[in-house]
Amino acid sequence: MARDWLYGWLDAHGITTVPQARAALIIRSRANDLRDRALAAEQRGTEPPVGSSSLSGIAMGAAIDLSGTLDCFGLECMEAQVERLFRKTWHYFDKVVVDDPWRHEIGHHLFEGGGRSPELRERFMRHLHIRLLLRQLGAESLVVFRPKWPLGVASLDEAIRAQGLEAVQARVPGLVKKIARESVVRDGGIESDGRRWRLDHPNLEHSQWGRAKSVDVDVDHPLAVVAAQAVVSNAFNCLVADVSAARAVGMPLGASVWLQRQLPGDAETATSSPAFAMQLPYLDDVPVADLLALRDSEHDSFVRFRAAIRTAIRERQKVGPEVGNERIADEIEADVIAPELGRISGRLETARKILERRQNRSVLLGTILTTAGLITQIPPLVAGGMTVGAAAALAARSAFDSTEENVQDSDMFFLWRARDYSIHQ
Repeated sequence: MARDWLYGWLDAHGITTVPQARAALIIRSRANDLRDRALAAEQRGTEPPVGSSSLSGIAMGAAIDLSGTLDCFGLECMEAQVERLFRKTWHYFDKVVVDDPWRHEIGHHLFEGGGRSPELRERFMRHLHIRLLLRQLGAESLVVFRPKWPLGVASLDEAIRAQGLEAVQARVPGLVKKIARESVVRDGGIESDGRRWRLDHPNLEHSQWGRAKSVDVDVDHPLAVVAAQAVVSNAFNCLVADVSAARAVGMPLGASVWLQRQLPGDAETATSSPAFAMQLPYLDDVPVADLLALRDSEHDSFVRFRAAIRTAIRERQKVGPEVGNERIADEIEADVIAPELGRISGRLETARKILERRQNRSVLLGTILTTAGLITQIPPLVAGGMTVGAAAALAARSAFDSTEENVQDSDMFFLWRARDYSIHQ
């Protein structure tokens, strides 16, 4: 795989800390080298990462792709993504693909106006912190930074049609009204760049901020509706980009977003969607080097697990939505997925005991709630009515033929609720 452009810049100038990076950007030659590397990387395009097969990789969606999109740009938020989710799931995959917006931002925007872009520069420093953290954890080779292509008006419409998301798009106005009705929207006053607002919703992970043109706010379009329109539209656009990006690299989509799952499908879609909820085991508070070594030694177990999920989805599709078939679906899960999960749990328990003896301290075995299914049929409800996170009901128009025998990895999603994990001895 080609060397990552940003890690290359850090190494070329001996940068190992964020303060060193700040100092380097003051030096014109080093700043120019960063911009040149960013532009060169952008011109190379967004081809799939070489050396990672779809069988063993996963493409992370917004809110868990280290970009800050749909989550927050704060350093603690992005560190939490690494700690809460990546460390609990990445040993199931050989490569984790995350967003890389910085080759474009640095190449075209960071140095505009003689470098007077303090907000963008601070976001870039936080991104560098995460890059250096991944290197410190020993996960540099695991995480692949790949930009999600920009969505303009024309390309967005084209992508919606290509991914079969027209019916989901049609539900956006209804969700805007719902979010506006349920949210508290605070008017931040009129400034030179527009009317600022803050939206708080009880189920959104963070407060949402934005600004609107003063002419867009009137009696027929109150500030609450204008703010909700911006928030929901952004979530939907990110969903389209995530689905497109995952398919572009031929990998399953990993997702975890509350707002996107508020775009539900109809009852038939919810019943017939071939999805399975499970508790994936993981080892807590274990050095990444040990996790990666464990993944390598137990590689066949994780390969069999992913193959079992594909088999279960294929068999579940044959069952159909008829009343009474839920029992058959449960039997498929018990017969196909559960044995492989049991093997992985046993292997991790053995590894836990070995690591405890080696480290002379407790190592905990935990689980994280995960749902797997077809990317075009992400259900709003699975496992007896338990709501699970991310883009609900993409099956309005399925790009996947339900009679197809060969379920590809790029047709699949893995769905996590980052808060739904438990730890036990």
